Amino acid sequence: MRDFVFVFDKDGVIVDTEGIKLQVFLDMFADYPDQRSEIETYLATSQGLARELRFRHIFGQILFLPQAEEKAQQFTRLSEEKLEGPLREAPLIPGIRQFMEEAPCPMYVCSRALPNEVKAHLHGHHLMGLLEDWYAYPAIKSQVLEDIKRSHPEAAVVFFGDTLLDWEASQKASVGFIGLGGGFSSDVNFPLIPDFQDQDAIYSLVDQMLR
Repeated sequence: MRDFVFVFDKDGVIVDTEGIKLQVFLDMFADYPDQRSEIETYLATSQGLARELRFRHIFGQILFLPQAEEKAQQFTRLSEEKLEGPLREAPLIPGIRQFMEEAPCPMYVCSRALPNEVKAHLHGHHLMGLLEDWYAYPAIKSQVLEDIKRSHPEAAVVFFGDTLLDWEASQKASVGFIGLGGGFSSDVNFPLIPDFQDQDAIYSLVDQMLR
């Protein structure tokens, strides 16, 4: 097997945060009960998109309020405060710590979460020291993957993500992709894993992908 590099998204790949964020974001829009169902549907189907862009869409395209961009920026700042406590309690995805500790290759984190949040999770779970580097909002995932690929010209890059946006970023950068969790349809044309507990199965997928 060729040398390889692993790149991980954070939410839903390293830390199980998606449900926590969905609930906190919904609570932030509690003043708009008539649009709750539409807001919830949008939030659930836009995971992986930058938080400020999601809020801008809600204010502008669902609530039709003026100054949507300004309100989105305010909510983005407020969300850091609202999420600080709940995210501190978010558990790791099963198997990810051992997988990262035992991985025989360079590793990176590439997330669209806010920098303070990514840094807090990586430090809080003692994962920072395992990484070559980490990236957060406003970094563009496809560009980060391309930069990592250029930094390791002899290795194959594999990106672990949990949304179609992650897969699209891997396609733009022409790197391998493994999807995590149950958020994908059964007809996708890339490998899926439920978590990181079965290392043999994961390395078998990497081997098949990179032959």
